[in-house]
Amino acid sequence: MGSKKVRKQPVGRPPKFEEASTPVTVTLPLRTLEALQAIDQDRARAIVKCVDMAAGLSGGQGRRVETVRAFDGCGLIIIGPCPCLQRLPGLRLVEIAAARFLLVVMEGYSAHSLELDILDLMEELGPDEQEERMLLEELRRELSRYRRQDGMSSGEILLVDM
Repeated sequence: MGSKKVRKQPVGRPPKFEEASTPVTVTLPLRTLEALQAIDQDRARAIVKCVDMAAGLSGGQGRRVETVRAFDGCGLIIIGPCPCLQRLPGLRLVEIAAARFLLVVMEGYSAHSLELDILDLMEELGPDEQEERMLLEELRRELSRYRRQDGMSSGEILLVDM
């Protein structure tokens, strides 16, 4: 008699996601739970959908960097989260919507300097910072494109002391 291998059936529920995941316990307001229920019957999937949408990762192909129309002939560059950009002393990231940031170039710091500083930041990033690297590369390409077309200008945003 030959030995026959028996495949064991996995124990427990099948995984919800095709990527690494971990259980998390969180307390949420009832209105948030109701809103999640409207997005997906499964709360975990609803939360993932919301985060992907807010972070611009819907379908895994969302835009990390986009130019949105501000007024006739003028747009603003909006980016997703990128903590390493906060290291640049002449740049501020202003959150204007969930995980969407407006770039504010402070007085004395130029958009051209920003482009060079982004290249320096990219060299400093480690292998585990791929999302930031991709955002920085996309932002650098966008800035370069506008610079080459002489399509960049600056304006003022009213900032108040708080």
